[in-house]
Amino acid sequence: VCSSDLLAGYRECRQSTKADAPTTEKCWQSVLNSVGPGDPPWFAPLVLFHMAYVFARNQQWDEAYKAYSKGIDLAESVGPRAVAILQQNWGDTAVNRGDFAGAALHYQEALAIQEKIAPDRLVLAQDLDGVGCTTAHHDVAAGEQHLRKALAIQEKLDPRSKDMALSLTCLGAVDDSLGNLEEANRYLLQALAIQENAAPSGPEVAALLRNLGVVAHERQDLEKAEEYARHALAILERLAPNSLAAASTLATLGSILLDRGDYKEAENFYRRALEIQEKLSPESLDVADSTSGLASILLS
Repeated sequence: VCSSDLLAGYRECRQSTKADAPTTEKCWQSVLNSVGPGDPPWFAPLVLFHMAYVFARNQQWDEAYKAYSKGIDLAESVGPRAVAILQQNWGDTAVNRGDFAGAALHYQEALAIQEKIAPDRLVLAQDLDGVGCTTAHHDVAAGEQHLRKALAIQEKLDPRSKDMALSLTCLGAVDDSLGNLEEANRYLLQALAIQENAAPSGPEVAALLRNLGVVAHERQDLEKAEEYARHALAILERLAPNSLAAASTLATLGSILLDRGDYKEAENFYRRALEIQEKLSPESLDVADSTSGLASILLS
């Protein structure tokens, strides 16, 4: 059992999540320093999990990675489930960083544990999703295999869940990359139905609508592509108008309208996308893509 002072410090740190980053980090570090040999072995890994979350939220990626690493070392004495949870969350953080290769490694570590202790359970499907979605970036066949295993578990145990929507979304991306556009469209529509039922105007719905717009564009259904992309943009303009997600959708609309011959509006969307991208991610390929789109308009 934790001491009353330790629990009080933990509660204080949990309530300080809206404070500035240095204050929150200092709070958790103070609690971690107070953990003694008589406290439960799971407590320090739990604190390190929260510290990693705070670091990741502030894009202090290396510090977050160090916290996860230390937490996993300490969690070895707690049990495999605690290690798997930390590995899975480390994978999630790596995805947010754009470190897909690293994410795949951590998801695979979690998956190896879950396959031993929780076969055919939803927690295993979550790790299969993580491995599948990230592995597909560099090994499409392996990623697809993991995703189909996840989907089989979800269809049996929890159909129409948000986790199942993630599997369908990633399978849609896999089929899109392989040029299987009808299958990609089918998976994305299934995912959209689930996400719309959960949160009709949520960011997940906006992302799926944009992806459907991209697939429709590739299928040369420009009218439907524009409809999907405009719907996605309408949601994002309410939720996060100056985000990279909004910029990506603006660029998608620019590309669609360029192919529809509406050069003036296409230019407008590309310029709006570029303004956000140059501010938030100036070194990204997205900036190059938007600039290339504008150049195409000028040439046209």
